[in-house]
Amino acid sequence: MRIGKLDRKITIKFLSKSQNDFGEAVASYGSDFTTWARIDYKITGANENEEDNLIKSVQRVNFLIRYCTNVASITSADRVVYNSQNYDIETVIELGRNTSLKLMCKLLE
Repeated sequence: MRIGKLDRKITIKFLSKSQNDFGEAVASYGSDFTTWARIDYKITGANENEEDNLIKSVQRVNFLIRYCTNVASITSADRVVYNSQNYDIETVIELGRNTSLKLMCKLLE
């Protein structure tokens, strides 16, 4: 991987669950990790979703990051923050053997 193409700074927010005073599970995005990424805005599949009988446009983005121990535990429950916008991680793909990760995301509204 050519690291010169990793020219955008992103933040990965990891999902953490805790309990409130009533014992209910509360999900929050607490711990985070900042890293450099390459961003690919190519269409990665359907760019429309149907919710409540309404067709909505969906922006899908791929983030390519270097593999390290801090990002080894990324799952589809986590989020990416780029330019103050939250992206929901749909798929995490390992490229090579512990070389890089491709995060297939969609913009949260």
